[in-house]
Amino acid sequence: MRAGLREPGRPAPKAEAFFVNEKDRTWVDSKLTPQPTGPALQPIKLTGARDKVAKKTYIRAARYPQPTFDTALAECKADSSWRTFENTASGHDVMVDAPEWLTGILLQVSYRSYEARTVALHRRGAPTARRRPRSLATAPAIAGAWAPIEAGPSP
Repeated sequence: MRAGLREPGRPAPKAEAFFVNEKDRTWVDSKLTPQPTGPALQPIKLTGARDKVAKKTYIRAARYPQPTFDTALAECKADSSWRTFENTASGHDVMVDAPEWLTGILLQVSYRSYEARTVALHRRGAPTARRRPRSLATAPAIAGAWAPIEAGPSP
């Protein structure tokens, strides 16, 4: 593409289409930009690298109706290498509609990944971090967000 020319794109869908909560829709709409057409027309190339990841996480925002995402959730639930979480109260933009719930999930899965890596390194005799992070269950700033969460929005 020549300098100065932009790829034609399609208008960004409005926040309402993704079932973003009403009070945040104007803000979300102000952040949207046109979507490039190219990626929608190019086939995806899967290498199989994802299958080599031992622990994976799938988060489904159930208020956003998308049969493809429901199928993916069912497939992930049937595969023991996946942990699945469902938020029944938010639309597609979970980070906007349920930030505390999402933070709790991300902390939970990242902490468990950290613990698993540390154990694996220790078993191999490899050096590990000099200082272990505080337990998420006792860290005052995030204690409320860390409680194991399997489904539903945060209270």
